[in-house]
Amino acid sequence: NEVRTETPELARELDHLTRNAWVGHPNLKIFDNSTDFEKKLQRVVEETARLVGLPSQLERTTIKFILKKAPDLNSFPEDVSYQIFDVEKVYLYDEIVNPSDRSDDITDEYSFIRKRTTLNMEGEASGSVYGLTIVQKTKDGQTIEKKRIITRREYSSLFNNRDKSRHVVRQQRISFLWNIQSFNVHVYQEPVSD
Repeated sequence: NEVRTETPELARELDHLTRNAWVGHPNLKIFDNSTDFEKKLQRVVEETARLVGLPSQLERTTIKFILKKAPDLNSFPEDVSYQIFDVEKVYLYDEIVNPSDRSDDITDEYSFIRKRTTLNMEGEASGSVYGLTIVQKTKDGQTIEKKRIITRREYSSLFNNRDKSRHVVRQQRISFLWNIQSFNVHVYQEPVSD
């Protein structure tokens, strides 16, 4: 593997140390090198999907609906657990990517940062994660998303230098599983138009 910087001996030692660190975890899985890298990644994706109760297929189908009103969480069946997040999405200026890094195949590009804050059942914040997403549209109609986790400091800096001609989008997201399917309800708080 060209990406690995360690020797095969050090790689085996690191793999051994990593496996030992996870011994005892009920979902420990070891993915050997019996296939090529693409098939190994496919096995990882399928196993991860199985572990979280999702269908183990690589293609993902998204269907969106507009709800007449926000769901009443008190009406959820007791056996359906859910997680609530506050999400803030902030659009950046288009120049976030160095033009020399842009392919000739890219016809459009935009970027945004996102803060996702987990809320406990009392509605109190219990931690946030921050991310940067760069979306590129190609000549052949493909959409490429490049995502990376960023620090709170990076988020604050980018937020302060955001594209102020665009709205900050704030929403509450309710995520739950029902009949082996994942659902996300987005309740938009800002901007809101009637």
